[in-house]
Amino acid sequence: MKKQRVLALLLALSLALGTNGMSVLAAGPDVSGGAVMVENSGSPAGAEAPGAQIPAGEVVPDDEGNGGQITDDGTDKPDGSAGDDQNDPEQPGDTTGDNQNDPEQPGDTTGDNQNDPEQPGDTAGDDQNDPEQPGDTAGDNQNDPEQPGDTAGDDQNDPEQPGDTTGDDQSDPENPDASEEEQDPDDKVTEDISANDVPADVEEDTEEETEEEQEAVQSLAPRMMTFQDETGMRITYDANARYVYTVDESGTLTGITNEDGSEVEGNVVLDETKGIRRIGSGAFTGNTKITYIKMPAGLTVIGAEAFKGCTVLRGMTIPTGVTAIEESAFEGCSALTQFAMPATMESIGNRAFYGDSRLFMVYMKSISISRLHSIGSYAFYGCATLVQFCSDTSFTFPDSLTSIGEHAFQECRGVKSIVFSENISTMGDYAFASCSALTNVVLPRALTAIPQYGFADCHFLSSVTFGGGNSNETRTIGAYAFKSCYKLGSMELLRVN
Repeated sequence: MKKQRVLALLLALSLALGTNGMSVLAAGPDVSGGAVMVENSGSPAGAEAPGAQIPAGEVVPDDEGNGGQITDDGTDKPDGSAGDDQNDPEQPGDTTGDNQNDPEQPGDTTGDNQNDPEQPGDTAGDDQNDPEQPGDTAGDNQNDPEQPGDTAGDDQNDPEQPGDTTGDDQSDPENPDASEEEQDPDDKVTEDISANDVPADVEEDTEEETEEEQEAVQSLAPRMMTFQDETGMRITYDANARYVYTVDESGTLTGITNEDGSEVEGNVVLDETKGIRRIGSGAFTGNTKITYIKMPAGLTVIGAEAFKGCTVLRGMTIPTGVTAIEESAFEGCSALTQFAMPATMESIGNRAFYGDSRLFMVYMKSISISRLHSIGSYAFYGCATLVQFCSDTSFTFPDSLTSIGEHAFQECRGVKSIVFSENISTMGDYAFASCSALTNVVLPRALTAIPQYGFADCHFLSSVTFGGGNSNETRTIGAYAFKSCYKLGSMELLRVN
């Protein structure tokens, strides 16, 4: 607008001065915004009236009435202050004209200073190539990486601008003051959830699940325990073993398997919480993998054929409270070597331990309070190594025993001496036949008859004593009672005065 006004005044001045013999040089507007130059051809370098203020753009006449110079800043310029100063590099106070080539003009606030790289206070123009302008707050400072206080422009490539609050700061990874308005909308939706950001309830659930998994793993992992039974046998078993029990309403165990349906094996300890009161008939029949069985407290009866044919069963624990071992309960347990019989036992059934050729000890801890009163037929038939009965040193019958069935101890070839109870009144045929190691016998006074073949084929039997003297109840000696007792040299009847 100012340039147009100057042009208009120059045109008017040229018309006015045409009659006064002045020549006017009118130049087109300077591209850089400098003042238009007017040359006075007829007067000296302009004198001006003292104290006169000349409006901007007006002609100032000299003393002879000639025209003067034109200024654009409202003051009369002395000669040399107007004109072409483009090549004047050191004009102090020069505020007009084209100073594009003036690299060090102090206070230069106008014009094109694109090539002025170090102008202090330069706040206008294009400072794209000014990399280190202090206080530079305007223009395009895209290439200014370290401008302190830079608050304007495009600072996308400025990664470490402190206080930078404007522009595009998406590439500034450490800018804590970046405003939310300039963030990518996608950044507001997408969130990174780390392990530390998991909600507390989820962490608790995870911990509980982890504990449950650990417990599950621990419950599945073998946990080996060891105990020693009354016969001195040390047993190691898996306390974490899980079995499937079949127990009826009366407490009879009728079946047991592993969880996968296979038969149990190894050393088995029955669960006392299952309420087992009786081991049913055939519960373990034919199991050729079980090696030891610990029966639970509360058990009262071991049923018929319960463990028949368990050919690798080596031992067992029968708890106090069991009163009966029924028929063939342990028949054919050819690996059975020893077991403890509780004092509560009242009867041992027929063929209960038939053919257990390795059984050498049937131990009873408290024989003095034993309740055992009967031993069935063939109960220990063929127990060729049996040498200890109701004791750990001898073959002794408890005082409570009254009846021994036929063939009960036939072919117990390891027995050398027998201490009979005085109360045994009944003895079956072949009760001790073929006890080839037996050397002497003291018969009970209550026994009324020595059965047929009672001691047949006891080749080393050399002495038989009838106890009780006059009170002896023995009245009959059965046929072949001492058949093939080749060493029997005497039979003695004891008298009691």
